[in-house]
Amino acid sequence: MCFTSICNSCQYFADFAAGNQMNQLADARQFIVVYPQQTTLNNPTACWNWFVPADQSRGSGEPAILAGIVQTVEQNTSRWSIDTNRVYVAGAVMSIILGVTYSDLFAAIGVAAGGEYPAATNPMSAGIGEVFGGPDPTRQGQGAL
Repeated sequence: MCFTSICNSCQYFADFAAGNQMNQLADARQFIVVYPQQTTLNNPTACWNWFVPADQSRGSGEPAILAGIVQTVEQNTSRWSIDTNRVYVAGAVMSIILGVTYSDLFAAIGVAAGGEYPAATNPMSAGIGEVFGGPDPTRQGQGAL
């Protein structure tokens, strides 16, 4: 199963799905692709709130919701069988957060865009990080362990 945690603006979503061709590959290789969707009520740009501290931890916020979606799909054994050792996440910054906070759930992550964990803690630092890069990646990486 491949789980993509992408920004869900309509054009980005369509471009991401078309560009990676996961849907066609899933049909050919018999795996499931899940595209969770953010709403503009939770974020005006329909992106995940990766810069909010509560959305950067295991068991809280959006990472918990997204992990719950994966667990629900995995448990639906009446429809399919999933090798839980072969579940992957791809996307932007939220895929990094999921890889750090739910490393027991995901075998690997694919990052299309993003920064180190946690690259920002509010919208302003997110914007600065997107333009100039985040804090010291070595220190941030050690904190993710």
